[in-house]
Amino acid sequence: MSQQNNDSESGIALLLVSSLIAATVVGVVWFGAHTVLAKQPVAAVEVISSIAAGTVPEAAHSQPFVMESDTLARYYFTQDQAAVPADGQAQVALAKLIEQAKAGSVIVLTAFNGLSPATAAPEALVNDRIGLVRAQLMRLGVPAEKLALAGTQTDAQSQDWAHAQRIELQVQPAGAAANIAAVPQAEPQQANAGNDGPSVAVEDGVVKFYFGVGSDSLADGASEALLDVVAAVNSGKRAVISGFTDATGDAAVNEELSKKRAFAVRDKLLSLNIPEDKIELERPQSNTGTGSNAQARRVEVRIED
Repeated sequence: MSQQNNDSESGIALLLVSSLIAATVVGVVWFGAHTVLAKQPVAAVEVISSIAAGTVPEAAHSQPFVMESDTLARYYFTQDQAAVPADGQAQVALAKLIEQAKAGSVIVLTAFNGLSPATAAPEALVNDRIGLVRAQLMRLGVPAEKLALAGTQTDAQSQDWAHAQRIELQVQPAGAAANIAAVPQAEPQQANAGNDGPSVAVEDGVVKFYFGVGSDSLADGASEALLDVVAAVNSGKRAVISGFTDATGDAAVNEELSKKRAFAVRDKLLSLNIPEDKIELERPQSNTGTGSNAQARRVEVRIED
């Protein structure tokens, strides 16, 4: 009888120990899952349902992201920033669209912007975002000729700035997209001798930024003008930047201003996700440019192996 009691007590003790171990394991698993979920800024289902209603949850404003359905994707941005999601994240989200583009379809990029001061972004920021999205798609394997740009659309209905400032990507058959303009490249042009404002031109593959007197501000369209440079660097080449000034004024002041302008162009390339070690700042043999003063105040970007 004593032996039976001992066996019974041993069995109960073993059962209690097993139950305790099982409870501990469940608790650890629950805690880990709860911790992981707690780190997410917002549940995906909340983002999807909110976007369908024309808003973006406040918790999702902390970083750019992209969402895709079968033939449509949307890029969302952080406020006053042009940065796009990391290439790896975008590649996963855009897998279907990328495959369709490689198979012959065209991806049409449409930028949206708000109408009210609370929802509208500056035109230059919208252009920068379009340039970054296009550059990312090219890095992910979409041929440049499979990208087309529709004009910026005004979203007068959305009261949410993040939704109003989205960029949409839509897949269309090549024939159906034929009437949509290809992504524009800066046309070769010569700066007017009397033009003291900033401008940008592409001449024989060299991007030329022209500046106002005493200014290092880049012209609108800088991102679009540099897209071919971005593509070339992504294929293994280098971007070489040279700054020139006009012959008027103090030479030392002009040289310092030339450096600031070259740095402004470098910073624009960095914002387009060009690695810093792929950018070379070169001092020209003659720091003073040729042509009129307006043409001499320039920074050139060329591609080298």
